[in-house]
Amino acid sequence: MDLARGVGFGRMEWTALDWNLHAQQVYEQRLGARLMSEWLLYRMNRDAMTRYLSAQAAGIETVGKSMSE
Repeated sequence: MDLARGVGFGRMEWTALDWNLHAQQVYEQRLGARLMSEWLLYRMNRDAMTRYLSAQAAGIETVGKSMSE
């Protein structure tokens, strides 16, 4: 945190798994962090990236199904 603040960062963000209640308690109660409920985490795996890039190269605007399936 000293480094982040020292170089002028305005915030720090990280993730915790929903089942890891201990980590959530540490972040919220010990560190004073706030749960950002308005944010959602999205992920694309390698296969999804390949499908998306192949579709883009073929001129297809959307692939039509979840990119992470």
